[in-house]
Amino acid sequence: MINTQDVITFYGASVTELRNEMQKSLEVYFEVCEEQGTSPKKPFSGKLTIQTSPELYSRIAMNAARRQLEIDVYLQEVIEKVVSAN
Repeated sequence: MINTQDVITFYGASVTELRNEMQKSLEVYFEVCEEQGTSPKKPFSGKLTIQTSPELYSRIAMNAARRQLEIDVYLQEVIEKVVSAN
C-alpha cells in the first residue's frame, strides 16, 4: 500500500485489470521519482508536538476549560485562526 499526496491514475474493466494497471502505474511513479531524485510525497500525519513553559500551558488549559473544550481542540481552533489570518 502506498500513502502519497501525488495523484496516481489507472483504469481497468475488471478487478484483475485494475490490479495490473495499478501495479504498472505505481512502477512508473516510482521510476519517475527515482529519475527526478525525489521521494513520494507523503501526507502529513496531523500530529504536532510542542514544548512550552508551564505558565503558558496553564493559561492554555484555563482558556480551554473556560470554553469547555479539550486542550487539543482549543489549540486547533487557535492555530486555525492564526494560520487563516495570514
